[in-house]
Amino acid sequence: MSSGLVATFTLPAQAQGSTAKTVPNPVSETADAALQAQQAPLTAPAKAKVSFDKGTFKAKRIVKTTATSTQRVSRSTTRSDSSSSAVTSASGSYTGSEVVAVAERYLGVPYLAGGASPDGFDCSGLVMYVFAQFGINLPRTSDGQMGATTRIARSEARAGDLVFFVDSSGNAYHVGIYVGGNMIIDSPKPGQVVQEREIWTSSVSFHRV
Repeated sequence: MSSGLVATFTLPAQAQGSTAKTVPNPVSETADAALQAQQAPLTAPAKAKVSFDKGTFKAKRIVKTTATSTQRVSRSTTRSDSSSSAVTSASGSYTGSEVVAVAERYLGVPYLAGGASPDGFDCSGLVMYVFAQFGINLPRTSDGQMGATTRIARSEARAGDLVFFVDSSGNAYHVGIYVGGNMIIDSPKPGQVVQEREIWTSSVSFHRV
């Protein structure tokens, strides 16, 4: 027989909460991470400092050589019968060994017909270019250069003089710069380069600028 009483049991809040588990939401966590990455301050990489040691790199100028201020240069003009054979000289501004030293800079430069620069030389172009470094303007052709310079005896030849190779008519068809010891620096012919070699014939004429 029922007495009409109803018993009510209430679980503690702690016990009720222990039955509920929090399941992580991977979608929301990924979104939060992306948002944090967007909001994170950007840090620029440190700028690299580059320093150069002054005087480490030196440009070597080979096109022109300048006489020192202590040298006195007197200019004179020598002309032959032909107006194309004219030379303007800077007397006393150079030595024969200096001429040879400048010519040696271009050893190995290829022969180029009509060439008168370090890109390529023919025989008279090399001579003209080398002497131009000393303020001396020689004619363009070997025959013109021979007519504009002073002939000397072979026994008087010294470094820096010119050696002209002549045909049976006495006209110059080739020229080189005398080094000494029967050697010259010249630009021989197509397919070869500026070189130092021995004089190979007796049909030559020695001249001084």
